[in-house]
Amino acid sequence: MSGDVWTDFVSGATPVVGAPMAGGATTCALVSAVAAAGGFGFVAAGYKTPEAVAAELAELRAAGTPCGVNLFVPGPPEIGEAEFRRYAGQIAAEGGPYGLDLAAAPLLHDDDHWRDKIDLLLADPVPVASFTFGLPDPAHRRERSEPHPPRRRRRRGPHHTVITRAFTGRPARGLRNGFVERYEATAPLGYPAVHHLTRGMRAAAAAAGDPDRLHLWAGTGYRSASTGPAGAVVDLLAAAL
Repeated sequence: MSGDVWTDFVSGATPVVGAPMAGGATTCALVSAVAAAGGFGFVAAGYKTPEAVAAELAELRAAGTPCGVNLFVPGPPEIGEAEFRRYAGQIAAEGGPYGLDLAAAPLLHDDDHWRDKIDLLLADPVPVASFTFGLPDPAHRRERSEPHPPRRRRRRGPHHTVITRAFTGRPARGLRNGFVERYEATAPLGYPAVHHLTRGMRAAAAAAGDPDRLHLWAGTGYRSASTGPAGAVVDLLAAAL
């Protein structure tokens, strides 16, 4: 962490951070709204190309909006071909309604453009960088605004949250749905390979309004969530501090 912007923020009257929600939930508009209310927003660099991250930073800087950047820290492959094939075959029927052959999906492992994103931030620094899935190896340290509609509707129901690895191969908290119930017990650890395996199915389910095959990430306090402007949420949180 560096820069007067961050120092002023943590010592100010509204030390509220806008979470970097990868996958589309965090947008430039959301970062700007959080900042306008006195909070501090983060660009969610996960799942984006370096060019897309650079474009978002340029847009926010042009608007005079300070921000941080959150990066996904890559790890070694967590799953082998045999275990991947077992799970792909097990969930194959889930892709059928969308014309997807999950059983034949390739095993993919990537580092989310890690080096290129680090180079981008070294060449064009931001006040704060945060990291998901661990901290960078010391040897490498110097080298969407609305949720999917099915997710919002499901959060209003009487469902509870569980820790699941069925969608991505890495434990995360979300609402229990049919896919979790069917596969959590046998789902392997294997991020990002399992993430890539189910990604097309999840995108198709979101487009079809099918919450049964969609990752419904949510915290334990999801029933307290409300809709409304980001600024109003920042004001509410700041008043509770």
